[in-house]
Amino acid sequence: MKKALLYCGIALLTAVLPGCKEMKDDIDTLKRPYPTGITLLQSEITVLNGSTLKVPFRVNPSNYIVQAEDLRLDAIRSQITKASYVTTIPECSLVGVTPYKNQAGETCEGQWIAEIEILDGAYYGDIDFTLVLNYTDADNRRVALTSATFGNLNTRIKLTGDMVDIDVSPAVSYVELNNTPIATSVRLLPCAISEGSATKFDMEDAIVDSCKLGGEFAGYFFLTDKGNATWTMEPIGLDFPKPDEAFVPVDINIYLTDRNDTTNHVLKTALVKVYQTRCIAPAITLKVSDYAEITEANKTLDIEMGEIMAAVGVTSELFQQVRPPLGFTQTKQFMHEDGTSARTFFMQSLKYKDDKGTTSPEAMYLQLIFFAPLDTEDIGSYYISLNMLYSRTSDPQPTIAANIKIPVIVTE
Repeated sequence: MKKALLYCGIALLTAVLPGCKEMKDDIDTLKRPYPTGITLLQSEITVLNGSTLKVPFRVNPSNYIVQAEDLRLDAIRSQITKASYVTTIPECSLVGVTPYKNQAGETCEGQWIAEIEILDGAYYGDIDFTLVLNYTDADNRRVALTSATFGNLNTRIKLTGDMVDIDVSPAVSYVELNNTPIATSVRLLPCAISEGSATKFDMEDAIVDSCKLGGEFAGYFFLTDKGNATWTMEPIGLDFPKPDEAFVPVDINIYLTDRNDTTNHVLKTALVKVYQTRCIAPAITLKVSDYAEITEANKTLDIEMGEIMAAVGVTSELFQQVRPPLGFTQTKQFMHEDGTSARTFFMQSLKYKDDKGTTSPEAMYLQLIFFAPLDTEDIGSYYISLNMLYSRTSDPQPTIAANIKIPVIVTE
């Protein structure tokens, strides 16, 4: 009888104990904290591409432990990717979650830091985002809880030398033909953020610390700040710094700081060659005996102008680098050596050896077209005076103001 009662008791315990265990599990599940709310503690964030930012947030209840694998970014609006639930952002990724600590190094219960890595590269991002926390509820279902507030993430491009350019003519004249000093325009301009892109670097992200002149001849010029990253460079005096040279080099140095990373400093440099306004070309010798009679054989004489034009700063490089394109005007005179007008026995015409026109000064030549024979009364020294002005439509003064003097010697 006792054995029967013992067996009955064991059987009863075997039937009841699993139910007790399930009841205990249910009680433990009910005791487990479940998140009821997420609040972002920073709403406006500006960050450089290629960096990692820390976004503070709070979870209720405060004793809920956030696991990194349960947290996601949700882009509710983005100019980079199309938003959907949950939207992953290729340019941004959540790389970690850590407890928030105050300045004393103490952990603040219920507050966390989401570490977000921003992809490096040349792009701008304007993203409204929320944090999404996945957890398992009391019914053992996976549930997503979205933060009640959203943050705006503004990603910026790092300032480098490729993002900005100095707009200045590579060649300028020292003074105008009337000896008025030429004020050369210098501007800092944004470049495309990547090759082929229509988007330009945002100049608001570049702090201009200073603009300075450099090089051996910097002391002969001064800069005037015109505002909006624009300056003018002007000679101090009228005497050319080095009379025996065609030009003197001057460096334009613009010192910049990245507004979003003040430890990032960039130096942008451009070289400007400042040319003498007046140039004397090699002399031309004409013999009276060769031009006593004008025929088809001696009717024209071509004078190569490529090297002469280069001596006053007019080269293909000038036209390739200057914005906007240069306009061109010219005047021609034939004078006695003392500057008085001379009898004209030829016409002058500037021509080009190819179809590139004024954008290829290396191909320029001056053609003399004889229409009257020479005689012994024409023997003497003369010169051809060419005045050339190359101007940008945006500048009040010419970029190149050149007087080219070509000596002409008439002999027997």
